Amino acid sequence: MPFCPECKYEYNPGVETCPECGSALVEQLPEEHAELRPEVPLVKVAEGMRAMVEMLADILRKRGIQSIVKPAGPAWQMLWPAISDNAEIWVRSDDLEKHRDFIEAEAKAMGDHIIWFPGFRD
Repeated sequence: MPFCPECKYEYNPGVETCPECGSALVEQLPEEHAELRPEVPLVKVAEGMRAMVEMLADILRKRGIQSIVKPAGPAWQMLWPAISDNAEIWVRSDDLEKHRDFIEAEAKAMGDHIIWFPGFRD
C-alpha cells in the first residue's frame, strides 16, 4: 500500500499522488522521531476545551505535525471560569510556517470550542 510522506495517509494500490497535498506516494513511511528538537521554538496555536484540543493534536499527529498539549493559562479561566478542563496546543514554529493553512483550518473547524491564535512564541 502506498503512503503519503507528508500527510501519513495510506492509499489503495495504483494511486501515485496524494490528493490532499500533491506529494508523490512512497511504499513505506520513514521512522518518525517523537522528540521535539529543543532548538526550534514552540508556538501556541490554539486553546480551548481539553477534549477538542486533544482531537486537534490527534489530527495534527496524523498529518505528521508534532504538538504539545498543556493546561491553559489563567487568561482562559477569566473568559470562561465555569470551564475548568481546558488546554493549549503548541507546535514547532517551523511546522506552523509550513502547515499554517492546514492548522488554522482545522482549529477553526472546531468552532467555539477552540480559539485560534496566530502563533505566540513561548
